[in-house]
Amino acid sequence: MFILFLIAAGAAVGEYFFFGYKMDTQRRTLLLLTKQNEKLRSKASKQSNSFSTVNISYSSPPYRNGYTTESCYIFLSPLENSPVVYQCSKAIKASILDSAEVLNTKWYMVSIASTNNNSIKGWMKESDIKFVVDEATSTNA
Repeated sequence: MFILFLIAAGAAVGEYFFFGYKMDTQRRTLLLLTKQNEKLRSKASKQSNSFSTVNISYSSPPYRNGYTTESCYIFLSPLENSPVVYQCSKAIKASILDSAEVLNTKWYMVSIASTNNNSIKGWMKESDIKFVVDEATSTNA
């Protein structure tokens, strides 16, 4: 009977330390996530630009095709604080659909092929595209 009591007491002490460790780990994780959340909130509040009026000047794109640069982003709209639709990790061929100038920055609406037979459409800054001169748009001298 005494041996059963010792086993039960040992199991209770083991559970106490095990769950204490689990609670301590959860507490540290919660503190870390809280700090990260506070940093992201302060960063987001600094980045949030509220424009009363945004003028977008659309024009026909001078090129129909191009390649993305490595490590560039495709945005949902032609604004730098717009959500990112896709992040390019390597140069990808892109079809240029439209162009616009927003806040003195030239943007191009592009479409790139996806691995699942869909296309990804979004806006890229001019500096993130290497243009390809098309035969149809080039002139012979």
